[in-house]
Amino acid sequence: MKFKSVLPLTLATLPLLASSQIGVTARIKPLRSPSLSGLKSPFFHRQSSAANQCDIGCSPSPDGCICGGSRSDETAFIFADIPYLISPRSTNILDGNPLLRWYPVEGATSYRVRVKRGNGELIWEVAEVRETEVRYGGEIPLEPGVYDVIVNVNDTGASSAEEELKGWKFRVLGDPDREEIQSLATQQTRGLTGEAKVLALAEFYASKELYADAIALLESRIAEGSATARVYHQLGDRYRDIRFPPLAAEYYLEAIAQMPTDAIAETAELQGKLGTVYRLLQEPDKAINQLQQAQANYQTLGNSRRAGELQVQIEQIQRDR
Repeated sequence: MKFKSVLPLTLATLPLLASSQIGVTARIKPLRSPSLSGLKSPFFHRQSSAANQCDIGCSPSPDGCICGGSRSDETAFIFADIPYLISPRSTNILDGNPLLRWYPVEGATSYRVRVKRGNGELIWEVAEVRETEVRYGGEIPLEPGVYDVIVNVNDTGASSAEEELKGWKFRVLGDPDREEIQSLATQQTRGLTGEAKVLALAEFYASKELYADAIALLESRIAEGSATARVYHQLGDRYRDIRFPPLAAEYYLEAIAQMPTDAIAETAELQGKLGTVYRLLQEPDKAINQLQQAQANYQTLGNSRRAGELQVQIEQIQRDR
């Protein structure tokens, strides 16, 4: 099945997380923390940066681990008419009352939303939601642990659980982790202002797999109307982190459109990432086009090694067509 347009959920119409959720994020500066640095959820297998060790037969690159032309843990995204969970998705979160968001299904008039523990126990349900978001409303906030969100279209029965790519559970962190983050917030924000602060905070959250909080912070910057290409670039990375390439592609495209003409290196990096995302979305022509543009930019920069790595990806896509 081919990827279809993501126009129903463009950058302009994407619902933002509520300000109450992003309030904490605006007080934290990146810092490697001994107790948080190793924080990994059992359902997160993604290698989030080229600095991480790659699998045997794979090599690190600015776009991640390159294994025969793509990251070792990323597979094709099969787009279907289901309400894909968007947030919280494959993430740790701090808020025990999260805003739940999902991808709109054309023609749907209402949705049923359920929250389950990782063992399948149903703990909260709302039978009819007419928007594409609802805040968790249990009697008490979610306790630390792993949870699922299941969204069904009431009109057709289509379910987010039908998604072929699994691993979209989320984990609520406990008080010790939250307290440590608050402590870091007090100590590490001096001297940071504006977009530099937003970008640094978002990077910190991503390093702890707090992707939903990072996305909320970055999208709040866009809502203020003052975001630069770097904000869109990070958002593309974060949606790729949670394995939702349709929105990663949207944000990478916007980042490229806003990139200054003399920023050849970052443009090349973005084009390489976008090419890989298009490959995941089964858009080989678009993938090759972006990878070739990235290759030309790397050649301009004299980076023949990176240009050669991209050629491997291009040839792999051409063989797979």
